[in-house]
Amino acid sequence: MRKLSRICLAGLVLAGYVCVLAWVQGALVAAAGPQVISPYTEPQHWLKCNFHTHSTRSDDGTLAPEAVMALYANAGYDAMAITDHDHYWPGGRFGDMIVLPGQECHVLGGRMVKAHHVLALGATGEIERQPTAADIVAAIRAKGGLPIVAHPGWDGCQLRDAPPCEHFEIWNGVAEQFMSEAAGDWDASLAAGGAARCALAADDLHVPEHFGRGWVMVNAEKTRAGILSALRRGDCYASTGPTVRCVRVRGRRVSVTVEEAATIWFQTSQGKHFSIVGAGDTATHDIQADDWYVRVEVEAPNGRAWLNPIIVQPD
Repeated sequence: MRKLSRICLAGLVLAGYVCVLAWVQGALVAAAGPQVISPYTEPQHWLKCNFHTHSTRSDDGTLAPEAVMALYANAGYDAMAITDHDHYWPGGRFGDMIVLPGQECHVLGGRMVKAHHVLALGATGEIERQPTAADIVAAIRAKGGLPIVAHPGWDGCQLRDAPPCEHFEIWNGVAEQFMSEAAGDWDASLAAGGAARCALAADDLHVPEHFGRGWVMVNAEKTRAGILSALRRGDCYASTGPTVRCVRVRGRRVSVTVEEAATIWFQTSQGKHFSIVGAGDTATHDIQADDWYVRVEVEAPNGRAWLNPIIVQPD
């Protein structure tokens, strides 16, 4: 009788263990959910950069290359690039500032032909003029460079019509008035699984008055390789003024801490949500089941900042 009782008790324990195991496994599967992919790594160390400038080597620049570099170095920039029209600048250092190799590339016929302009960042040599913008992108990649669609909207060349390219300018200090459709095109691309993932802001400096209009904050070690690696993964944000202290993703929660009082917009595939925060405060957004992506814009009295999207991949 005792033996039978022990057998029954063991059976109940085993059955209970199986039930608990099944519940735990189910909970783990449910908790896993969609995969949330953020370009932002931690800890965060932000470098102030500008990757679209011109010198007298362009036919429309007014400052010598050394004067352009001095302008940014004296203002405390950590990195920059000289991107003259059809002229390659090999980069190097200017004092403590990193100078990346740069060039603004054009199709056959030059920059006055109606076609997308493409910046080459970090390429190993000069990019020759190509038949199409898509050919320019391919030529830049063949030389190890990072292609960036410059000022979409200029001359009617919108982002939605650009060759597949992950990086593009969301704001340009010279062409701002032509770029009103860039953010909408970006969201359309994200919703459709398109290429555009990383937004940059730039002065597009030709004269001293263009200085300081827009820049990129890059989360990287202060080396050429570190900056290019961070840009490739989108670990950066574009700004015309606001400073983002930290971007964190914990599970399905996105948190953004800002320096200034601001309105923080969370743009998702399903619409917009916003939070109004004080200086140094944090806004959060919980990713919903039907969100495909979340990107953040910071609107403050001193300008706007655009963060790169956090992508939600289904199971």
